[in-house]
Amino acid sequence: MHRAAGIILAGGKSTRMGRNKALLPLGEQSLLATIAALLRPLFAEIIVVSNTPEAYQDLDARLVEDIIPGRGPLSGIHAGLAASSYWHNFVVACDMPFLEQDLIDYLLQQAPGYDVVVPRRGEYLEPLHAVYSRGCLPVIEEHLKQGKHKTIAFYPRVKVRYLGVEEYKNFDNNSLERIFLNINTPDDFMAARRLAACFGKKDQALSPELARELLLRGLKPCGVEKVALEAAAGRVLAAAAVAAEPFPPFSRSRMDGYALGPPAQGANCRPVKESKDSCPASASGAATIAPAGNGNGGKRAGQGSRSKVGAGGAGAAPGRYRLLGTVAAGSDVAITISAGTAAAIFTGARLPQGAVTVVPREMVVCQGQYIFVPDLPGTDYIEPAAAEISAGEEVLAGGTVLKAAEIGLLAILGRREVEVYRRPRLLLAASGNELTEPGDASLPAAHIYNSNYYALAAAAAADGAGVMPLGTLPDDPEQQAAVYREALARGDLLLTSGGAGGGAYDFTAAAFTRAGGELIFTQLNICPGRRTIAARAGQKLMLGLPGTPPAALAIYYLLVAPLIRALGGRPPAAETFPARLAAAVDRGRPQRSLLWARAVPGSSGWQVTPLPRRPGGLRGAVGANALLDLPAGAKPAVGEEVMVMLLNGGVIPPGAQCEG
Repeated sequence: MHRAAGIILAGGKSTRMGRNKALLPLGEQSLLATIAALLRPLFAEIIVVSNTPEAYQDLDARLVEDIIPGRGPLSGIHAGLAASSYWHNFVVACDMPFLEQDLIDYLLQQAPGYDVVVPRRGEYLEPLHAVYSRGCLPVIEEHLKQGKHKTIAFYPRVKVRYLGVEEYKNFDNNSLERIFLNINTPDDFMAARRLAACFGKKDQALSPELARELLLRGLKPCGVEKVALEAAAGRVLAAAAVAAEPFPPFSRSRMDGYALGPPAQGANCRPVKESKDSCPASASGAATIAPAGNGNGGKRAGQGSRSKVGAGGAGAAPGRYRLLGTVAAGSDVAITISAGTAAAIFTGARLPQGAVTVVPREMVVCQGQYIFVPDLPGTDYIEPAAAEISAGEEVLAGGTVLKAAEIGLLAILGRREVEVYRRPRLLLAASGNELTEPGDASLPAAHIYNSNYYALAAAAAADGAGVMPLGTLPDDPEQQAAVYREALARGDLLLTSGGAGGGAYDFTAAAFTRAGGELIFTQLNICPGRRTIAARAGQKLMLGLPGTPPAALAIYYLLVAPLIRALGGRPPAAETFPARLAAAVDRGRPQRSLLWARAVPGSSGWQVTPLPRRPGGLRGAVGANALLDLPAGAKPAVGEEVMVMLLNGGVIPPGAQCEG
């Protein structure tokens, strides 16, 4: 415990909030009580400065009022210092509930020899999260009596220690954004409540599996729309496709030949004479006599078989048949076949009424207006109505990805439009003051071209997303938050790259929070991609990927691709399966790592080869179709089993064991 006082300023008018913000509930306590509880283990004395002390009678703190009122926070600092029993005092506003004791300790450690120790972040000071000595009292009082009320106006007349961000070694920029958050408006308060709900959990480094589970939990496809059949390739069927009618809708011939009726009484079993007469033009082709009794019922090698009916067909017999006409595919000729009659028929044509079988044309001898059938095939070449699809039958399940065969099947059912899941609308941005768009020949000094946007857009499009570009954003949390807040009203998933690390110019977490997001996690226990941020804004997710291109792309495949597929109605995939190492890993890693690799099926299972590492990392991903998941410390030898994840929605090989 420091021999110092903790002074909380609670005398503001809360004009922008519309009510006393010190009493706003944050979890189980008010803002003021939360701050007092944080300070109590650090200080021998807690002082609350307020012009309405009766509102805080239940608080375990010393309550004092302004001595010179009406001068804003400076009046409160003056009153707190005058009431304190200690030389050094930590002063904080009542609307900063995310204090860190380690930072307060550090401020107080710098206090000896100074009147003020104040954090500085860029051009901005944090005078209401600072240490003041009682030596400031006469200077502050003089300023107040002169009507001056700007908090830092007296700094030039005292000894000040300005604490730069480079000294905050234990706090990244995201933490500092939280620590110095001021709650001035209802929107600020809602952001603080979201922060409080996940504070203490979000900074834990999560496994990719747990992170993916948290993101996918409760995620549903983002809507249904009707598209024309020719535009349905690659889309996902939103509901089962059920046949309204049977297919084929009528019995039809499965080949060119003759539809026969029952045999006539006393029909000849042999031709009257060998004839060279042509068959009717509609049944063109050479007429030959099939050898009788060939041991195969007349069936030729290579002929298809739909249903066996035995030699002679169903109710037919060898013999002589009188031709009544020709039935072509699509024709509606009114022919009724009776005993001893036949009709020439073509593949796909509707079977004439009365026909009992179809024989191929090469098995028939033509004799003018007659045909002689010396033998019957062992196969019935009639395809019955509904042989393929029955009325009311489900032919495609909901969730089916529509490819060529599926689209053809829908056309068979007569569908002109189909209900599919809407493509997820991916809001895509890259942040960084150093980024310039490709195509600009005059690359400014110290700039690089923006590659992440184009790599991520290509990957997302391959996974079925519609990409909505948000452009390249500067390192400014307010500007980023404004863009994200507006974009979330139009898109389904927000994805950014850059600004996810712990540096002084990394603002992704702060921007997500200010845009209405509740942080889910800020770190993963994997490399590359450790600094990955996720937040939830209502029902929509926000993902912040690292700015390093190979890390951004690897985490895309690990976390973002499953989200896009789930939003589009597809199985999330992104699971791992075992494969044998076909080439050595260059070295072990101190933490779990992802390596770009090439996986191929082999005679004894899948084989995987790590791709060579190259400077910069992204060239090492060229040609990769998989990520090798390498445990911490491991350097597996050739032939050892490792875990692999296929990229681009690759399907896990049959029989492969998925990692839980």
